[in-house]
Amino acid sequence: MHCKKCGKTISEDANYCENCGTPKAGLSWKTALPTAGGVLTIASTTVCMWVGIIGVNAVVSRVGYYLGYPKVPLMIMGIFGFLAFGFGLIGGILALQRTHFAFAVLGAILALTSGIVDMIAFVPEVRVISELFGVPNIILSSLGLLFIALSKDEFTSRK
Repeated sequence: MHCKKCGKTISEDANYCENCGTPKAGLSWKTALPTAGGVLTIASTTVCMWVGIIGVNAVVSRVGYYLGYPKVPLMIMGIFGFLAFGFGLIGGILALQRTHFAFAVLGAILALTSGIVDMIAFVPEVRVISELFGVPNIILSSLGLLFIALSKDEFTSRK
């Protein structure tokens, strides 16, 4: 049997090419990268969910008004947090299942974008909330996106 990547001969009892490390036909390497990426994306979407709850609740309950918080940034943060939560959760689950690479990446990107929106949508009055949720979200979703992107070859598409 010959290696599909480098063409060298692979012995019958070997599971991978001793020259380049490619698994023998029919075998595949599975790393923990998609699992780690999916878990980190889901964790960052949990932050997105809380941002959504706080943002929308502060506007709807008028707590934000009484505290002097601007209405529009809170609503933008809240709506975007909920959208990022939904798409990010689906993307994280797909990363855990190692299916639909593009959707897993999209979910992680939306979670990352939510963290960025949290950081730039605020005015000085709510800087603490912005940093409290934005920074962890950016860190978690960036790592999740990186791990998902590095494990592209482990994903399959369901038909």
